[in-house]
Amino acid sequence: MKRLVVALMLCGMIPAAAPVCAAPSSPGLYEKAAPAVVLVHTDDDRGSGFLVSSNGWIVTNCHVVESASIRIVDGVQHVQVYLGRMDDGLMKLDPQPLAADVYKVNRAKDLALLKLKSLPADRPKLPYLKLADRATSPGSGCATIGHPRAGMLWTLRSGEVAGVGRWPDDMIHTIVARLSASQADVQRLERTRAATTPYKMLLSTCGMNPGDSGAPLVDRRGRVIGVNFARPVSGTGPNANLDKFSYHVHRDELHDFLQELPGRPEPFVPDPWPNGDACQLLDGDRNKVLDTLVFTRGPNKSLTGCLLDLNEASSPDFDPDQVSDPGMRAMWRFTFAMQLVPVARTFYDTDNDGKIDLILTDGNGDDIADIVLECQGGQWKVVQRREQKMLDASLFCDQKLAERFAKHFEKPAKGGKAT
Repeated sequence: MKRLVVALMLCGMIPAAAPVCAAPSSPGLYEKAAPAVVLVHTDDDRGSGFLVSSNGWIVTNCHVVESASIRIVDGVQHVQVYLGRMDDGLMKLDPQPLAADVYKVNRAKDLALLKLKSLPADRPKLPYLKLADRATSPGSGCATIGHPRAGMLWTLRSGEVAGVGRWPDDMIHTIVARLSASQADVQRLERTRAATTPYKMLLSTCGMNPGDSGAPLVDRRGRVIGVNFARPVSGTGPNANLDKFSYHVHRDELHDFLQELPGRPEPFVPDPWPNGDACQLLDGDRNKVLDTLVFTRGPNKSLTGCLLDLNEASSPDFDPDQVSDPGMRAMWRFTFAMQLVPVARTFYDTDNDGKIDLILTDGNGDDIADIVLECQGGQWKVVQRREQKMLDASLFCDQKLAERFAKHFEKPAKGGKAT
């Protein structure tokens, strides 16, 4: 299911949606809402966002800032934000970007909270959008204003709320799969559901495009009722009309997300699962047990990362061909993870409690950690460890785990390679 969410993300070049019958927006809606919509720019991507306070708090999608740069000193992601202002009925982009830090994210619900580090000298208070007092229902008029990758910035599209429910439980593909499932498939679906965090979402008939991720969905009074996050991929044949709906995180989920504003930005905690188009199980320490899950760019292509089950405790039913399924992933109980792209990282479960608690990042390729993240009392913090090697068996508290770890690498002190 999680891979399906990724497939729906608006990061790629997905063809525009087919025209829909849009409900007209209220007079003055654009003038009221557009100045609060911002352009979020990372090193290699961009998306939309919107101000939720006059002093610079901004909401966008987690996937919009996923590739943002990370400061070595505190491990915090930072981006550039472009504001705009209304000029004679038209929105004009401020040419000078403003720096913003990523204060917190919720990957499961695809939400991120940013804060501008400073405000424009001529605008001590910025325009912002308020949340609707209550949730909306199907048939209600709505509109979105975002920055599609084709066309113009601050493009408004009107429509209506088409559906309200929970992702993924109320999606047709989930329901149909359950209705037609065998007993074995039901068990698989239950594992997938248990490993997925359901959340409230809206469907609308507003036509979204790549680049609109993170933009607001507003009612006719300009109040936020959702956050854009995806739209179905266009299909052919019987699936040709799948792209007529846009997907939005529900207002209630955003309300809960904004209840606590952090006093300082949280360090970026990457997902330990490597990216890769192919994966397979190997016997990493040559003891006739498949304990290493390796990811590559494709069959017989370069390695992108691996996950080691040093306890050899993963389910024998784990199937690498279904690794995109979160229920299947939960069956692989790894103790160590390594990523080689987009940057070298290693992940350790040092106390062998089933949770990663130490993350090392090497930004310059010298096999020494530039950023060390440690989970202390449930909170991730940047700690200082001089000359900390990326591959270090001594980091494991259990001596047996340390010995098994060392067997997986030819040169664990420096430049180790998975065997």
